Order: sequence, then C-alpha cells, then structure tokens
Amino acid sequence: MYYAHKSRPTSTRSIRDKQITRALRRIFADNYSCYGARKLWAENIRESAFGHIARCTGQRLMASDGLVGIRRRKKRPSTRSADADQSPVDLVDRNFAVTAPNMLWVADMT
Repeated sequence: MYYAHKSRPTSTRSIRDKQITRALRRIFADNYSCYGARKLWAENIRESAFGHIARCTGQRLMASDGLVGIRRRKKRPSTRSADADQSPVDLVDRNFAVTAPNMLWVADMT
C-alpha cells in the first residue's frame, strides 16, 4: 500500500490546487495582504485564469497556506445614556392601562 502510494503520480486536483494557491498568494500580496476568502475568490474569478473555482476551495487553500485576511474591529456604541438626574420625569409611571380611548398619549422624542 505504501509503495503504491509513493509510486502513484501526482493527482490532477493537487496540481490544480498548487497553481491556484500560487495565484491566491500573488493576489493576496498585490492587495496589501488584507483580502479575505470572499474577495480573493472574486478577484480570482475576475482574472479567470483557472476557470470557475468554488469559494470553499479558495477558503480551503487559504487555510492550508496560512493566508488570513484582516478582520474588522468591533464597533463601539456611539451614544451614551443621560444621567438619571438629567432625564425627564416619567409622568406615566409605567402604567399604560387606561379605561377609555384618548385617556393617555405617549410619545418618544429621540
């Protein structure tokens, strides 16, 4: 079994994978090493040197080659709540149960 594996020629898939990996590395380097799998996949299709490749194939080859795109930072909330002493008084007192129509009107001014 071992010697059959050693004497077997290189598969077509591994040859194509090596070619695609070289192209992915070049595209990755040309774009300041920041492209992720989706953008590398799209750029590779635009160049269409290898025909259509699946995005999961690009992800697999990127992972095996150690190519990682830049991740976006987490967004921080841009608003802060006002202090309790600066907030308007709650005139409804969270009692929204009314006995007849037009007894209580509530609005939010934000």
